[in-house]
Amino acid sequence: MKKIVTIALALLLITSLAACKKSDPQTITLNIEDSGVLSEYILEVDGDVVHTIRQTTTMDCTGFVEEQFAIIDEAVAEYKAIYDAIEGVTYEVEVTETAMIEKLTIDATNKDTLKTLSNQGLMPVESGDYISLEKTVKSMEGDGWVVAK
Repeated sequence: MKKIVTIALALLLITSLAACKKSDPQTITLNIEDSGVLSEYILEVDGDVVHTIRQTTTMDCTGFVEEQFAIIDEAVAEYKAIYDAIEGVTYEVEVTETAMIEKLTIDATNKDTLKTLSNQGLMPVESGDYISLEKTVKSMEGDGWVVAK
């Protein structure tokens, strides 16, 4: 009798562990192109919860003159100072003679990060415990972004 109870408990434990296994995060990609600027927004999600936001923006700089590159450098320095001061955010920019590639990564699970971004007007975040994939995609599609297939 003890063996049957032990086996039944073991099977129950194995079944409950399998049911609690976390699903692998998915990625949803959205794109938009406007006036030579291509932006890609990658959301790493689990269900409706966004965990990580990665944005890459590429601007065609072909034919830019020195003054235009100076404006870019000034803007990059300003944003770098802002983003570097926010925990949970990484910001990198590469500028060449033909392109500017800006990469931004946000830890969307860090409530303090989201609050800081929202307070500084850098990201429209509704109050709540998480960023909703459904609401984010709907809002971005309304602004012209397209979900990649």
